Amino acid sequence: MAFTRDPATGAPGVYGDYLTDAQGEDVVAGIRNTVPLTELERLDPASFHRACGDHATLERHYATCATSSSIERGRLWMLQTRVGKRTAAAGVRDRRAAAEEGVITADEALTRVSGESSSPS
Repeated sequence: MAFTRDPATGAPGVYGDYLTDAQGEDVVAGIRNTVPLTELERLDPASFHRACGDHATLERHYATCATSSSIERGRLWMLQTRVGKRTAAAGVRDRRAAAEEGVITADEALTRVSGESSSPS
């Protein structure tokens, strides 16, 4: 499970956890401890960088996303993505950063933030 930005602050970067040799039920059951996603860069740099590239693409199209993926025999499979929940403050920072990065215009950033919602537009 990963986020394209920190859901609490809106800061860009790699946020999430993973389990090695796991199935979906292992994640849901919570019987094993997860490892920070940043550790994947050390263990499998190719998959880590592919995931980062996929996250950048998803964020350009959908804003902050929460993703689920799997690595099988050295190949990364993106399984699911959805709009990521976040704090209102993170939403403001996220849309400001998107405008500064040229992903959206400043006018779009203003229309995509609501203090009443924790979901991005």
